[in-house]
Amino acid sequence: PPPPRQGLWRNHRRRDSMPLAAARQDIVPAPPPRAAQPALNAIGWTAQNQSPRHTPRRVRRLIPSYFAGAVMTIDDFEQQPRGPYLFNFWHARQRVQTPFGEFVVEAHMTLEDTAPPDPEMVRQANELAEFTRQRHDAILEKIYEHYQIASKQPDWMEMCEMPVGLPADQLAPYLDGLSLVVDREGSEPTIYIVPRWDPEHAIYLAVRDGRVEFQDL
Repeated sequence: PPPPRQGLWRNHRRRDSMPLAAARQDIVPAPPPRAAQPALNAIGWTAQNQSPRHTPRRVRRLIPSYFAGAVMTIDDFEQQPRGPYLFNFWHARQRVQTPFGEFVVEAHMTLEDTAPPDPEMVRQANELAEFTRQRHDAILEKIYEHYQIASKQPDWMEMCEMPVGLPADQLAPYLDGLSLVVDREGSEPTIYIVPRWDPEHAIYLAVRDGRVEFQDL
């Protein structure tokens, strides 16, 4: 497959930039049929209570790390090279599949903080990942709303080499970065999208009371 494209993550508190792994094009096996719908939690959904530690070790090795329905643990996060950036970040091995692309799960912390994500961060990441899997349509609606606003500036869209008048289900090729972000310092968990029509500012979404809303930066 082609190498992943790079976008930019701009932390609205520190205004720093960091590399964002874009949606990969790997073909992964479809998840098995889901059990009964889980109960709602603080952000509107809860991860399935199926921890890998309850899976026999011999069987666990046969489960791909990118399995779409896997519940993340601290051990699933890997620290990424910091490079020139002024903070540390970790990626989960699992990816979150949606019809419009694959989300990378990221955990952010300060430059002085080299510890792995803590249990609260992992809990938030699992909740946000499960919400994304179950309510990807609500996320796409917000992306489409952002696209429609940008389409009112045809000169800008032409400069970005973006066609106008697309339906929501045709935006996937123009989303250069998809990420689910949690932060040790307590910032609101964020659904972060880098669209081709606004790569500098990107799209920041949050889940509040089970609804997807634009974040106020």
